[in-house]
Amino acid sequence: LSKPLKSYGYRDRMQPKYSGFWRKFDIYHNFPEMAGRNIVAYFNFDNALSQDLTLKVSLSAVSTEGALRNLEAEAGGKSFDRLCEDTKRMWDKELGVIKCEGTDDQKAMLYTSLYHTMINPSVYMDVDHRYRGIDGNIHVAEGFENYTIFSLWDTYRALHPLLSFLKPDRNTDMAKSMLAHWQQSVHHVLPVWSLMANEGWCMTGYHAVSVLADALAKGAEIDRIVALRAMVATANSPLMTGVEDY
Repeated sequence: LSKPLKSYGYRDRMQPKYSGFWRKFDIYHNFPEMAGRNIVAYFNFDNALSQDLTLKVSLSAVSTEGALRNLEAEAGGKSFDRLCEDTKRMWDKELGVIKCEGTDDQKAMLYTSLYHTMINPSVYMDVDHRYRGIDGNIHVAEGFENYTIFSLWDTYRALHPLLSFLKPDRNTDMAKSMLAHWQQSVHHVLPVWSLMANEGWCMTGYHAVSVLADALAKGAEIDRIVALRAMVATANSPLMTGVEDY
């Protein structure tokens, strides 16, 4: 926050039937914790000098200290306008990997689709390369950027093959992230629908095998022995339905 708080509070519109020890406090006014199932909050600031308020938000799957380090590294000392300009330049660079000819509508459709291919999978680690793994422990991504949001039944056919041409280094990092998932998994299987250190188990099949095989066929620098072990282990996992028939 660009200004210090004067006061704050909240209301829970779904009152708990029992609040335990909490009932001893006035938790709704200037109390340093907020929790509930249907809460609304307010924050008051001193607007005597300026009406402008800048709010910066940072995330970490590791710690609050990690979130603060991320904030300082990526947004420290930067204004809203500066961050907007930096973001525009980065997207111009990302979308500049192709050139096309056509109508304005055709170009809008193409570049919007290209933009969509670069939203997810997304980087999942702090600036120091630490991240929370599928086993709940904190790991360090050594030699690669760790990714998450692997909606693999959606993406194995076209997105990952496309990224292997347009963004080969990132696609390689995604493959390495899948192998890290396999190494940390108590089930010893590659990701099915990996989301922020969770396995969603959404959809049938194990499409990570196709992504790894395609990346290897196109020369990605991945440990081939480890990749093969992961693919064989996943293909033979009793968790996968129909393994005996296959």
